[in-house]
Amino acid sequence: MASNPKYECCTSQGAVVAYDANTGAQIWRASTISAPLARTTKTSVGTQLWGPAGAGVWSAPTIDERTNSLYVATGNAFTAPAAPTSDAIIAFDLDTGRMRWAKQLTPDDAYIFGCSPSETSPRRVQPPMGPDFDFGASPILRTLPNGRRVLTAGQKSGVAWGLDPDKEGAVLWEHRIGKGSVTGGIEWGGAADEQVVYTHEQ
Repeated sequence: MASNPKYECCTSQGAVVAYDANTGAQIWRASTISAPLARTTKTSVGTQLWGPAGAGVWSAPTIDERTNSLYVATGNAFTAPAAPTSDAIIAFDLDTGRMRWAKQLTPDDAYIFGCSPSETSPRRVQPPMGPDFDFGASPILRTLPNGRRVLTAGQKSGVAWGLDPDKEGAVLWEHRIGKGSVTGGIEWGGAADEQVVYTHEQ
């Protein structure tokens, strides 16, 4: 649909929803983008455009019992300017869904299918496209032998990250294992023990 000049791009925002495990009743719903969806501009053929959109959640969240937090990794933005919570690790309060902090690791990644510079669709009114460096794998939370905690995450950029969950996602380290690409980089899986994180690039 995104390549259709009449498609009103884009209206989807990533979200996390908490349910009561006993009844299935919804407890809270939290969007990964704090700004509400709104009309932006129109294309040369009159199609309404929307934003901000994107920052989808590809993978299972990670629960931190110590801080009663839930961590999610988000994908790229679907509209420009890119939301500051796209390509990010976000911490939500597990009881309320309130966003506690967000650490964006690739800014300005507005990747809009059907809007690349090589295409002539009249819908292409966006700035140059971003690299499409989503976080596809679940964040991994570990406690090191010295007691320090680290939240690791792999990105389609080909970079593995180590963040401090107790300092609002401050970067502890980063390690490039490959070039990364639209269809490559670190997308799925990963594991960690008390000293090593294991990941891959495809």
